[in-house]
Amino acid sequence: MLLRMAYVGLLAGGVACGGKAVIDADGTGGGSGGTTGTTSSGPPAIAPQIVSAWAGGNCMPVYPDDPVSAGFEVAYDNSAGTSVVTATIASARLAFQCGAGCTPPLWAFLVTPPGSGALSPGVSVVLDHTKTAGSGSGTAANPCNYCGSDLVLEVVWDVDGATADASYGPFGYSCAF
Repeated sequence: MLLRMAYVGLLAGGVACGGKAVIDADGTGGGSGGTTGTTSSGPPAIAPQIVSAWAGGNCMPVYPDDPVSAGFEVAYDNSAGTSVVTATIASARLAFQCGAGCTPPLWAFLVTPPGSGALSPGVSVVLDHTKTAGSGSGTAANPCNYCGSDLVLEVVWDVDGATADASYGPFGYSCAF
């Protein structure tokens, strides 16, 4: 697990969205970045931002029920906070892009670590989250059918009782055969 402490100067100006998608469907690198939003009865103490994401499939002969590997990097900023805050991931899923008029097949999964941990006032961190092996399931009956397509990562957090959500992508889904 990679944990980098970043103080007020790094995140006060905003986290640059974009980053390290593995490979786009057209074979180029990149990713379009992420968006962050919040929904709840009150605003969350922090608004997590997805900085980068990647996903791939192990689709070699006799692949497991859950062939998906994935990870993402999140900036948690409590630099303006006045109390300790914890952001726990309530859900993480990949939405495979399938064109106009199509409902994207989804692949939900658990992640390690499951959140930010306790963030003291004045502290910001950038933390890598990795999909827990074997934890994926969803409406994408066989994720190997979507190799080479684009997908969007969607994450929802519980931030001390308030809800925050963010998405990242689209970015490419590559597979090993």
